[in-house]
Amino acid sequence: AKITEADVFVYHNENMETWVPSAKKTWSKNGPEVIEGTKEMLLLPGGEDDHDHHGDEDHHHELDPHTWVSPYRAIQEVTAIKNQLIKLYPDNKEQFEANSNEYIEKLTALDKEYTEAFQNAKQKNFVTQHTAFSYLALDYGLNQIGISGINPDQEATSSRIAELKHYVEDNGIQYIYFENNNTGKTAQTLASETKVELEVLNPLESLTQKEMDSGKDYLSVMKENLSALKKTTD
Repeated sequence: AKITEADVFVYHNENMETWVPSAKKTWSKNGPEVIEGTKEMLLLPGGEDDHDHHGDEDHHHELDPHTWVSPYRAIQEVTAIKNQLIKLYPDNKEQFEANSNEYIEKLTALDKEYTEAFQNAKQKNFVTQHTAFSYLALDYGLNQIGISGINPDQEATSSRIAELKHYVEDNGIQYIYFENNNTGKTAQTLASETKVELEVLNPLESLTQKEMDSGKDYLSVMKENLSALKKTTD
């Protein structure tokens, strides 16, 4: 109901919010203008065997939607949203430009921190429960090893855990990453099997109201992610 009463609806893309294409059909001509965050961005394949081609499931991805987890791509998304807003409301162009420039300045500084942190990384491989970090890995020269898949609720098979146990031991991996809002049972199993530590890598899919009230936002969480990843790469 709130969306239908809005002037503008901004969403990430239909690989993340799979319900949007069918919802758009139900919105009347007086419905909101629609802005897609990843407009004109090239997405990576989703890499799941159980794709849902009809968009009936919540979190099944034919293409990988997690562009925002890379500061480099976040800059592109802010730019895309700004450009679409200017097209809709040309009279407000100066305001949109000023706001996006201010935020892009912060994102650019974050992008620089990531670039500098990983350009001379001794260990470029990192093992994570939820493979939400493909764009981050691609943009900063790292290699993401997934325990399960792009879907955070997917559990790994016992043969996959056995395979990863060897990988962790053979490659001197010291940390296994899981996301804070997912119990990460498989990550915990693998960590105890290989006697390595667990660390949080947050894909920013579900910051709680409490976290936001305490001042957590994209920039602060991405800095926490940087510190966590550096434990592996340094």
